[in-house]
Amino acid sequence: MPVRGRTLVRLVCDERSAAWTIAAITTVGLALRLYAAWCWNLTHVDGPARLDGDEPGYDRLARAFLAGHGIDWPGRVPLYPLWLAAVYAASGGSYRAVPIAQAFLGATAIPLAYLLGRRVFGHPAGLLTALGVALSCQLVLEVRPLMSEVLFTPLVLLAMLLLWDATREPAGWRVALAGAAVGVADLVRPTLLFFPLVAPLAFAGRESARRAARHGLVYALGAALVVAPWLVRNYVRYHAVFPLALSNALL
Repeated sequence: MPVRGRTLVRLVCDERSAAWTIAAITTVGLALRLYAAWCWNLTHVDGPARLDGDEPGYDRLARAFLAGHGIDWPGRVPLYPLWLAAVYAASGGSYRAVPIAQAFLGATAIPLAYLLGRRVFGHPAGLLTALGVALSCQLVLEVRPLMSEVLFTPLVLLAMLLLWDATREPAGWRVALAGAAVGVADLVRPTLLFFPLVAPLAFAGRESARRAARHGLVYALGAALVVAPWLVRNYVRYHAVFPLALSNALL
């Protein structure tokens, strides 16, 4: 086998080189995202005229928060507007700073995808998963707009990684932490709001039904503790009970 071929096989099969390989893949993915952000900024003004679709709503919420009004619309959950507010605060309100910051945020999905793939299918599969995330056109381009998916994607990967670990070593704190991660993701997009209801199935394949139900309850409580303050806040502010946000993002 040629030397280059042996080197490639070693990189794919030898977990001892995993850190360097993932660092290289992540660097490539970050470079692609930064390039996408740079190209986007070249062709769009640094002002609200660049916004489209749901972007003006997120922008308004972030700027309202910085002005001291809080998250003042029940149609959105808080974490992505808070992310935007942090970027605006650090950049003097620049719209062009957002894609740059989101390039780094989006790149965090690459090592998380590797870790999840490695846990479930092994090191080579983890590398292929990370490479796919790094090069995915959809994931590269999602850093450009003011949309919550760029924050939601790495959080979902983290939540699934923690759930996998919890099913393998089901200590109470691990299970609760996995549930809390889903709760955090719900505060970006409430898509996974009802996911804890099926969480016992993740444990059922490795333990008795009774233990699986107990761990599912701990998982649900972990998620509930994270989202409960937002539910209480909405009730106090709007005098109504609703599932995190009044928008079709729940779907």
